[in-house]
Amino acid sequence: MSRASKWSSFFENDDSQSKWRQFLGFAIMLGGLGILLRVDLTHRAELAAAIILSGASLFAGILVGFLFGIPKTARRKTEPSSSLTLMEGDYQPNTNLEEISDWLTKMLLGIGLIELKRLPEFLDSIARYWASSLGHSSSQPYTAGLVVYFAVIGFMLGYLWTRLALVGDFIKNDPRRIISDLLQRVAAATERDPTATERSPERQVFTPEQVDAAQELQAVAKAPRVITEVLRQQIRDLSSIYDSIRATMTRGPERTHRMEVVASQMRALSLAAYPLLGELARSTLPGERLAAVTFLQTQPKREFFRWLAERMTEEEPFIGYHAAVALLNAARSATQEDRELLFSVIGGALRRTSELEDSTDRRTVLLAAQDALKQ
Repeated sequence: MSRASKWSSFFENDDSQSKWRQFLGFAIMLGGLGILLRVDLTHRAELAAAIILSGASLFAGILVGFLFGIPKTARRKTEPSSSLTLMEGDYQPNTNLEEISDWLTKMLLGIGLIELKRLPEFLDSIARYWASSLGHSSSQPYTAGLVVYFAVIGFMLGYLWTRLALVGDFIKNDPRRIISDLLQRVAAATERDPTATERSPERQVFTPEQVDAAQELQAVAKAPRVITEVLRQQIRDLSSIYDSIRATMTRGPERTHRMEVVASQMRALSLAAYPLLGELARSTLPGERLAAVTFLQTQPKREFFRWLAERMTEEEPFIGYHAAVALLNAARSATQEDRELLFSVIGGALRRTSELEDSTDRRTVLLAAQDALKQ
């Protein structure tokens, strides 16, 4: 490959971090070469002084660049009367470094603008102080140039590293991003599943992909940086999507499939957000009640058996079907103590659905639940 084609390939590459690392690395090596060519190498003290001065300038520039480049945490604004409040034991990201950075950058800019006319005098004083340490062959302009050169390189290095690398690491490891990526993975798996809309007692709605995602989300949710509000907002977003699908699409396989995708994502959140079950069950929004139903599909709870039975007639068929699946899962894993209550609840649900015209899928699942309790 010719030299021209190599440079062409370099500039066509979109990896900004790689480009800047190479540019700045080359600039530092060039500055080091300038030191070797200028300083008398037979005098180690002069070489050491040049290295210390350039290193101090470099790291001072890196520190200032880092302070200028620190990202700020985006915060969701809420009204005082909003229900989006922090619960006891919740955590928020520590923003002390952001506040210090903001304060210092404003202070440095303010002082710098005021004292800008004195900058040459300040550089001259540094050059006079260090010139003797660099030997008689080293003039003050060279010393001042060394300070400015490495300080600028350091500032660019610190700022660009903070903006291009550190911000990327923050985003990549942000629990909110991890949660979003896992939910997208679950949605993609459900969209590819041709059996997602099948209505059969033998079909497991809690698929292996959803189980894995739910366990990963549960682990992520235990991190101190994750607050309950993050999970609550995810559920509200999914609830809004569900309500929008129900309101804008006509009934049919496509609409059911789209709603199944949303339900699978809610199910993946069930282990992490299970403490929100009571709040979701009491909600006036169908989408949030669907989330409560999906939570009970993964972890049945005795206190909600009757509530699930009521979903048969008080909700639309989609939620009613998933409530029946939740009762079926409860029946399959029921303890001896819960069997009698489940028999009563499921019997009442069957009587409720017998009066409905379009209830075949729900009745089929409820009958399977009764059979499971008899075994």
